[in-house]
Amino acid sequence: MCDTPAPLLAALTCAISAGRVTAREQRIREIAPRLLATATSTPNWFLLGFELVEAELDFDVRAALTTAQRLIAGAADDATPGAMHAATALAALSMARLEGLSAAADLVRRSTTPPPADTGPAMRTHYLLARSRTAAIAQDWASELTLAIEARAAASSSGDAVLAARAALILHDASRGEDADTERTTLNEARARVEAARVTFLDARLLFAEHFFNRRAGHAQEANRLIDAMEKAALAAGNRRFEGLAQVRRGRFAYHRYDHDVAVRAFRAARTPFQLLGDRIALAHAIEFEADVEVRRDLVRAAELVQENLALLAGRSLPACDTGIANTRLKLAVEQRDSDLAMEMATQIERSNTRTDLDERRHDEVRERLARAEAERVAAEADLRAEHVRARDRARLTWVLGSLGVAVVLGAFALVTLRSRRKLLAVNVNSRKARLIRLVPNLSRRSPRPGNRRRACACSCRRTTPPRRPTPSRSMSTRSCAACCPCCALRSAHW
Repeated sequence: MCDTPAPLLAALTCAISAGRVTAREQRIREIAPRLLATATSTPNWFLLGFELVEAELDFDVRAALTTAQRLIAGAADDATPGAMHAATALAALSMARLEGLSAAADLVRRSTTPPPADTGPAMRTHYLLARSRTAAIAQDWASELTLAIEARAAASSSGDAVLAARAALILHDASRGEDADTERTTLNEARARVEAARVTFLDARLLFAEHFFNRRAGHAQEANRLIDAMEKAALAAGNRRFEGLAQVRRGRFAYHRYDHDVAVRAFRAARTPFQLLGDRIALAHAIEFEADVEVRRDLVRAAELVQENLALLAGRSLPACDTGIANTRLKLAVEQRDSDLAMEMATQIERSNTRTDLDERRHDEVRERLARAEAERVAAEADLRAEHVRARDRARLTWVLGSLGVAVVLGAFALVTLRSRRKLLAVNVNSRKARLIRLVPNLSRRSPRPGNRRRACACSCRRTTPPRRPTPSRSMSTRSCAACCPCCALRSAHW
């Protein structure tokens, strides 16, 4: 067994032996055996640890922060390039979700230092994805999108299908906005990446992205169906984050239909998974949405929810949550005829909107850069496909010409062999003929016996030769007169 730190080993052992099958246990059962068998502070050990943090971020943020801090301790010797930067970025993300940006300020500051140039693509992808999500918490939309674009490029170079799928999903989250074409393109890429990864723990995130896209496109029925599918996928995987988000989206859908009772029940149901998850931001949004509905029904209950949310967010420095609760407080102040509070909230919202406008302008510039990069990527893929077709055609032509060349060579070889054989046979026949010609004159000079009559040869030459016997037969064969006829002798020798 490798020298895995004792606290981390104990946490893994407890997680593996747990009876409930949740998203964290499912991923740990896959990751833990490899993590325990891998030497500490090696690149593979860190990459497996980062995957463990990603699984815990959707199940228990406190556990994710603990694991990230242990990875920081394992990277203290800086033996693996980029490991400290990625572990710090994941710790900053976990701390920001758990306690807010104020508590995570030091980790966020340390994570802004870019990793060294020799950092591996997978390690760099984990670093960029963590920083992109932290920028989203701070409502720095331009940095979120820029880091997500860089993460997608690094993930494509890593060769890790799961990492590439996660990067595509986060890029889609970062590029959501008014540009429907860009959003559709990133969603299609994310869907293809998830299908290529062949994993189920990313299904709920993909369905969440498809829900948002259909809602923006005005397909209310399909968006509502995707809420149910997302909740089912989250429950099957034990994903607390998207289990709660499914309830939030159901509540928002009911709120826009003025079905306030259903909306309140959904927002209250979202509290439980968010509290177990330990994500302060998600819990604050659920309370804020419930308070927004109660402003229209019960002002006392709305005021209680506002105070609960303010206590949850006090000193946490979470801009998105602060702006949301300010809008709810403004509505409540108007209903309560509290002009001073209404003016204070209006001023706070105006400052927030001014800051958001500046961020939106920067975000638009990055979005244009993303569109150009996407066009270049599509053109490069088209060129690559065309080059592949040309290479295939060249290979096919080369194969055909090569086959023809081989056929011609074999035919020529067969022809030369046949002609050589015929010439050799002719030489052999001529040699036999010459030898027989030298022998035949000696045979033809034999004197016939006295008293024998001369007769016509039975062969086609019709020579008149003396018979070998006094009374030759009329059916004498060609071979029988070979001794007295040179022509017959030659035929006999040849055949």
